[in-house]
Amino acid sequence: MQQLPKDMHLKNLLMLRFGWFEDALFDQAEGTEYQNITRAESRVLSHLHYRNMSAAELGRALAITRQAAHRTVTRLLRKGWLVTVPHPTNARIKLVRPSAAVVKHAFTHLDAIEARLARRIGRKKLETLRAILSEDWD
Repeated sequence: MQQLPKDMHLKNLLMLRFGWFEDALFDQAEGTEYQNITRAESRVLSHLHYRNMSAAELGRALAITRQAAHRTVTRLLRKGWLVTVPHPTNARIKLVRPSAAVVKHAFTHLDAIEARLARRIGRKKLETLRAILSEDWD
């Protein structure tokens, strides 16, 4: 991981570091059943980490068309990486969430990547970064 200019805009820094994290996750997927995951599929799964969503909600969250979101969700359902769950108040809406196997795989590898980052920048800096990113920015 290279040092980046400190005067770079925060948006650029966040995007580049997100790219580092995503690349590390793809490296961890090599040799597993998830080795052919696309960036679009990875981002859909990331958005479903904390709550179930419909394909339309995913499209809005990812700033992609509803059709693109539906295609990606359909692919992930066929792979068994997503499962459908009923909407609590509207039977016409199908929500999706990651399968238990995907959650287990992702958490194992995300934990390993975070541990690697902690070794590189220090545990205290990692916890400070997590605290800052977790704050309400609105």
